[in-house]
Amino acid sequence: MTETLWDRLRRTLQREKRDVDAALADATRRGNAVLDEKERELSATPEERLQIEQERAALLKRAAVDRESAEAQRDQMASISLNFERKAGEHGTLFGSVTSMDVAEALQAKGYEIDRRKIVLKDAIKETGEYTVNVKLYRDVILAVPVIVTAEGGETEAKPERKAKKEAKPKVEEVKAEAPIEEVAAAPAVAEEEVAAEAAEPTVEEAAASEETAEEAAE
Repeated sequence: MTETLWDRLRRTLQREKRDVDAALADATRRGNAVLDEKERELSATPEERLQIEQERAALLKRAAVDRESAEAQRDQMASISLNFERKAGEHGTLFGSVTSMDVAEALQAKGYEIDRRKIVLKDAIKETGEYTVNVKLYRDVILAVPVIVTAEGGETEAKPERKAKKEAKPKVEEVKAEAPIEEVAAAPAVAEEEVAAEAAEPTVEEAAASEETAEEAAE
């Protein structure tokens, strides 16, 4: 049976609801643990307070070990990158998306078991391109994973069109750059016409001499 878009959306919403419920339950458990510890400290005897300090030291030691383990895992996965191929339409829009579950499965395929709740991906990826997805290995230990999403069979047709438009711009600039050259080439011709016109006009002395010649001929 073919899965419809509504089935996929409903499954995604159910999965997100489970994640939210799990996060709320975990936060409630942590809050209750803090309250219980404070209550124990207030009403504890000296022996119980010593026990509380020992438990706290053990927790801090365990946290330090977990942090070192997360840092070692981050260094081990430093060179990892993920590639996804999806059906895409114009302008690289995907028919579907790349979710945190997809990232977790891709990491698992490479031999790394990562809880999808540690993958920081607020919105699913819905376009082709290059992305960076953060993986929270520990509280302050973050791994940046490069994610490349391409269309099936290569890049979409929209990207070459964008490149063609960018390549067409320099031609316009070349045409604009050629215009001043034509103006400079036309400048000497205009100067020659002005010189010829000035040469054709009689000077003041020539005009006076011609007038005297005309008067003598009249006498």
